[in-house]
Amino acid sequence: KAEEVAERADSLYLGMTKALQASTYSKTHNHVEGLNNLVEAYEIYKSLSLDFYIKATEFDLANAYYNLNEDQKAEDILKFLISDDDLDYRIKSSAMVSYAFIKAYPLNSYDDYETAVNTYEAVVAEYDSSYMGYKDYWAWAHSLNQLGRKEEAQDIIEQLIEVDTSGTADYWLYLIEKSDGNFESALAYLENSTDKIDKEVAEALQQSLALTQRDYYDAQSEIADYKVRNRTLLLISIIVVSLLMIGLILWITLRVIERNREEKERYLKYADEVSRQLKASKNEDYPALKKKYVELYKSKFEMIGSLYEQYSLYYGKKNAEQAIYDKVVSIVSGFKDDYSNKDIIEEMLNDGLDDIMVHLRSEMPHLKEKDYSVFSLLAIGFDVTTISHLLNTTMNTIYIRKSRIRQQIETDNPEHKQQFMSVLG
Repeated sequence: KAEEVAERADSLYLGMTKALQASTYSKTHNHVEGLNNLVEAYEIYKSLSLDFYIKATEFDLANAYYNLNEDQKAEDILKFLISDDDLDYRIKSSAMVSYAFIKAYPLNSYDDYETAVNTYEAVVAEYDSSYMGYKDYWAWAHSLNQLGRKEEAQDIIEQLIEVDTSGTADYWLYLIEKSDGNFESALAYLENSTDKIDKEVAEALQQSLALTQRDYYDAQSEIADYKVRNRTLLLISIIVVSLLMIGLILWITLRVIERNREEKERYLKYADEVSRQLKASKNEDYPALKKKYVELYKSKFEMIGSLYEQYSLYYGKKNAEQAIYDKVVSIVSGFKDDYSNKDIIEEMLNDGLDDIMVHLRSEMPHLKEKDYSVFSLLAIGFDVTTISHLLNTTMNTIYIRKSRIRQQIETDNPEHKQQFMSVLG
């Protein structure tokens, strides 16, 4: 967990976490993983240029290589650290102690034992003995004994025997007695060492087994609690989902009922509008309306007659097409001039279509004057092409205005909506 947090927040803390993981692995004899974590920590410290942490990790790397029986790598690193005059005294003294221990290892040469003794003596003289543990004193005593300095070795051994009763102490005594030729006592120490170490291993395994059993029962208890929680959550989930489904079904049902009601009201309103228009049509002034349409058709036939007269007059002549075209232009221009009096057109529409323009202007007052013009021309029956010519604009503009008027009517939903929409199609 510390590593997960450090990866997101702090590189130095991540390096320290890796170093502590390496220490834990080493103490549980998983030296490979210990070395891997130390290498990661070392790379992190190098990236941060933290000299103290780099040197301290180099010392730990030397011990890790020694634990993996790579003595030469360990020795090279330790010699490099010891030769650094600016090295922190804590790291330097610890490196000297580890270097001396490697040199004091059994089956080494006379020179190695001499180097070990000189290094141990230098540590005690320059620093203090707090950097040395029992195993270092045993290695020192063993090296002294190998050099023939028996009395000095014996003084250290007598002090160690009083405080160290581990299997490791019996093992060092076995090595010392063996080198002195005392094979019987050496064998006894070796057997004692084996028994003690076996007992230590058995106790460690027993503790591990007890912890494993405890963890197993704790895990079983957690699993049981987890199952109970899961059943409870499952029941709650079923209830919640059921309520949601009921709510959804109820909402859909209400929406369908509301939609049916709205549709029924729309049809009733439409029926009322049709009924109103039918009643209104019974009271219309049919003679007046008939007169207006007669006049309208009369004007159309007069227009055709005028064109035919022009056609007959210029038939067979060279400039016939131009003369007819000029006549059409004059007729259209005249029609545009007639349209300039929009009040007449709206009055005719109001008389013929149940006051449609009156209703439009009163119920849709926010429309533009151009919108009223387009609507009135559509109500008369002109197509978009004709309307675009009459209003001196493009067909696309007329289409846009027509669409906008329809959308505005849908949005406002005026009282005479059906009447207006019948004009727009």
